[in-house]
Amino acid sequence: MIEWPSPRNVRGLAIKEIDGKRTEIDVYDGPDGAQVDIRSDEHWRQVAVYEQPLRNYYDGRSQAWNGNARYLDGYVDFGKDIRTKAVRLRVVEQWTTKAHYPSGVRADRGGEKL
Repeated sequence: MIEWPSPRNVRGLAIKEIDGKRTEIDVYDGPDGAQVDIRSDEHWRQVAVYEQPLRNYYDGRSQAWNGNARYLDGYVDFGKDIRTKAVRLRVVEQWTTKAHYPSGVRADRGGEKL
C-alpha cells in the first residue's frame, strides 16, 4: 500500500515486478481525515487488475528470452485521473501452470519451478 497525507490525482501505476499472477488494484474512497485501514474492504474500490507475465527462459531458438532479467516491469493505466489518498495492491492468484515454452519466475525465486 502507498498512502499520502492528503488526496491527490493518480492516473495509473508503474510496476517493477509482482511475485504473483494476478493482482487487484484498489483506491481508497473514504473520508479525507479518516485513518486508512488496509485490512478492511470498507472505503476501498477496485480500479484495475494487473497480470504479471512469466519469464521466457532460453529454449535454444528464440532471441526474445528474458530469464535473467533483474525484473519485468509493467504499467497500469486507470483510464482517467482518480482522486485518492491511498492505493493498495492485492495478489489474488498465483501461477499454477507454466506456458508451453520454457518459462518461470526469477532464478532466485525458483526459476522454472513454480
